[in-house]
Amino acid sequence: MREKLHQMALDNAVIWLRNFVWECDLKPLAWERLQEIQTPTLIIVGSRDTPDILKLVEQAATKIKNSKKVVIREAGHMVNMEKPEEFNQVVLDFLEKN
Repeated sequence: MREKLHQMALDNAVIWLRNFVWECDLKPLAWERLQEIQTPTLIIVGSRDTPDILKLVEQAATKIKNSKKVVIREAGHMVNMEKPEEFNQVVLDFLEKN
């Protein structure tokens, strides 16, 4: 998976460097409007993700009223690549119920 992630990072680098969104001054910030989301929302995070991401996920789950947070054990930031079967089952279960 290391080689695959490395190639993905290289492929995406150009997109991030040329992303016009970084030049936009969006007000209010999307982060400040999360409480406006009314649609059922699934938030998936790996238990081994960085502390900053885990904190952001917790905050997002709190702000989005109709959200469900699922923590995939023994996975990091690329949950769908590290634990694809478990990730897919969580998504399918969520879609079936919503």
